[in-house]
Amino acid sequence: MNPAVNGQSLWATVAPDLIKGLPAAFVALVIGGVAGLIAWRQYRVARAKLNLDLFEQRYQLFELIWTYVSAKGEPSKSLEEAYGNAVHKASFIFGEEIGTYMTANITKRYQLLTAVRTLRETPFEAPERKKAEQDCAALHQYWLDELGKLRERFSPYMDFAEWH
Repeated sequence: MNPAVNGQSLWATVAPDLIKGLPAAFVALVIGGVAGLIAWRQYRVARAKLNLDLFEQRYQLFELIWTYVSAKGEPSKSLEEAYGNAVHKASFIFGEEIGTYMTANITKRYQLLTAVRTLRETPFEAPERKKAEQDCAALHQYWLDELGKLRERFSPYMDFAEWH
């Protein structure tokens, strides 16, 4: 039971139309593949641009933190203000761990400044002077240690290896 149209089989009537449409279908398929490849490449470029922008923001904050940690004595008012204002930005860009670290640094800086002020204003015989000397020594060591740890602390955030 072969259905026929005007004495010809259905295949014989449909096949020429299908064959005529094959080149157009092939061209559409190739164009779709090329468009998909271009879209994929644009996605990768946009992702790399986002990573670069994020790296630049992180590096600026890293430089600020480096400057603050390496500051000897009392940092300038502008550095102190910039550092304090950057805590929330760092929490957003790096994560809560770095924001907490920066807040702890502010606390340590004030402790050091308080100890230094106590040393300046306290007579040599005063009992609180001994504690201030110990605090100064411990806090100076803290800042030296932190300066050595900064690169290690921030390297996971600044790694290019994950930018595939």
